[in-house]
Amino acid sequence: MHRFLMLNKEHITGIILAGGKSRRMGIEKGLAELKGKPLIEYAIDLILQLTGTILISANSKAYDAYPFDVVPDVVPDSGPMGGIYSCLQKSKTEINLVVSCDTPFIKPQLYDYLLDQGKDHACVVPWHGQDLYEPLCAVYHKSLLDDFRRFIEAGNYKIPDLFKAVDFLPVKMGRNLSFYHDHLFFNINRRQDLKTAEKL
Repeated sequence: MHRFLMLNKEHITGIILAGGKSRRMGIEKGLAELKGKPLIEYAIDLILQLTGTILISANSKAYDAYPFDVVPDVVPDSGPMGGIYSCLQKSKTEINLVVSCDTPFIKPQLYDYLLDQGKDHACVVPWHGQDLYEPLCAVYHKSLLDDFRRFIEAGNYKIPDLFKAVDFLPVKMGRNLSFYHDHLFFNINRRQDLKTAEKL
């Protein structure tokens, strides 16, 4: 039986990262529409297949209309690491599934697989080989709070550097996985990326 299927959804929190400054998009990225639907709603729909508990990491009031807690960064300008750290502080569960609002093709089976492979590791991250990770579509345990705090206090906001200091498991991605496809981790940063995503 898969790890996820043995877990009660009440023991899992979904963290949606929507706190970027969206300089290249020119508008609030999570509200940019793909096929007439805001990007943030792709992430919400994904997480709701895994758990009903959602935290949105954001530093604006743009997401206040959604029925989920919006968590601003505890440490300003600390990037995605700061967003994850702030939400881990707010989370009431040990297991936290992180997804960025700008990756609309992520499937729930990815998290099922990460949990199944990761067992009791504190940090489970998709990996493409060498130093190519997907830290914004990963599993982080609340036990990592002190590690996040230590890196942030040191001014190091590079999540891959954190991996070297914690109980970390990279999980290899590839076409051998039933849910995998070439655009699984496609990332939308610019308006042109939205047009590409619509074609995909």
